[in-house]
Amino acid sequence: MELNIGVMVSLLFAGLLVMLLSGVEVAFGLIAVGLIAMYAFLPLNSFGDAARQAWDQLNSSSLSAVVMYIFMGELILKAGISEGIFKSLNRWLGGLAGGLLHSVTGACTFFAAISGSSVACAASVGSVAIPTMKQRGYNPRLIFGAIVGGGALGILIPPSIIMILYGSLSGVSIAQCFIGGIVPGVLLALMYVGYNYFMVKLDPSLAPVEAMSETFGERLRGSIDLLPLLGLAGLLMGGIYLGFFTPTEAAGIGCALTFLIVLGYGKLSWALVRESSSATIHSSSMIFMILAGAALVSYVVNYLKIPTLLVEWVVAIGIGKYTVLLLVFILLFILGCLIDGISICIILVPVLYPLMMELGFDPIWFGIMLTICIEIGLLTPPFGMNLFVVKGIDPTADFKDIVMGAVPYVIMMTLMVLFITIFPEIATWLPNMMKT
Repeated sequence: MELNIGVMVSLLFAGLLVMLLSGVEVAFGLIAVGLIAMYAFLPLNSFGDAARQAWDQLNSSSLSAVVMYIFMGELILKAGISEGIFKSLNRWLGGLAGGLLHSVTGACTFFAAISGSSVACAASVGSVAIPTMKQRGYNPRLIFGAIVGGGALGILIPPSIIMILYGSLSGVSIAQCFIGGIVPGVLLALMYVGYNYFMVKLDPSLAPVEAMSETFGERLRGSIDLLPLLGLAGLLMGGIYLGFFTPTEAAGIGCALTFLIVLGYGKLSWALVRESSSATIHSSSMIFMILAGAALVSYVVNYLKIPTLLVEWVVAIGIGKYTVLLLVFILLFILGCLIDGISICIILVPVLYPLMMELGFDPIWFGIMLTICIEIGLLTPPFGMNLFVVKGIDPTADFKDIVMGAVPYVIMMTLMVLFITIFPEIATWLPNMMKT
């Protein structure tokens, strides 16, 4: 059947949109669209090839890292270790304007460096920080904004589940993607700190400034909770950067060391392991089912040569590369309001990656840009996951306050996309210096 690229893309996109808006699970929606498109556009003997491609998509050693990083995050989340991190950071930052807000950002940064999940990051830190900040009279919008924005760092600061999927789908080095997220992640965290500091300076009624009576030695001794996780994050990222082990090997080492850390805190139990394993199986199964469904859609897309036709179409009409980038950003923003980031990554990377490479964008840079855009989607209604995490932690919260609190963080993330577009070295400098 001869169809032009516009019709083909429109039909596939419309089918996906109908499935998603109808409330069907993303994975099953992808499988349904893939099978219908194969029946409509492809010969019947293609079904066997598509099934093999779906299996090959899942039969990848790099994807085992996804399971292990999720398990690490679940162990630390359910063991309640984030409380010690938050309190330790507050010893150093509590005396600043908006001190607890900075402690939230710092705790999210720490947790991001070992979990790879934004939702787990927001839930872990938010469950400790929200009651404390509300009790001390912090402005609700600042509280909720710090949690949803800080939680989004979970997929930018390595390890990152999104980057593992991006690397697996595109063939780009996952290790280099990990390292590429460090500088943008730290800069974004510093932007958060600067925003909260100046907001409280401009209007001190937004947050109380607390007098810190502890000496330097007392603060140092009270920060012992930071050392195990700081050491774990440093070991994993340092080992990957120096080429001592791969991201998958780092995940295995991280799981073993996380067990020891939880044991050291006296929190290890069969109940904890069982709950963490159950949550890991649930999350991993969801991701792999989405991958399988996306593999069917990708088979149709590649069989119809849509990526190639898309590149030829863009070149033929003479659209500038940054105009295309703007359109991609708008597409990611719209989809971020409708579906989760993992689904966005799995669905769009096979289509967009060839186009972005043809236009001359760096593959590591594109991975970081994509990750930040997915972060934005975590903070935008109606389906921003971090918004609902905060609502779940504090059922009495006004959802409008949660959304309005997230707005400045959406703006800061958008600015970060602009910064790395103007100065791509922010994302590519460290990866280019890696030992491979």
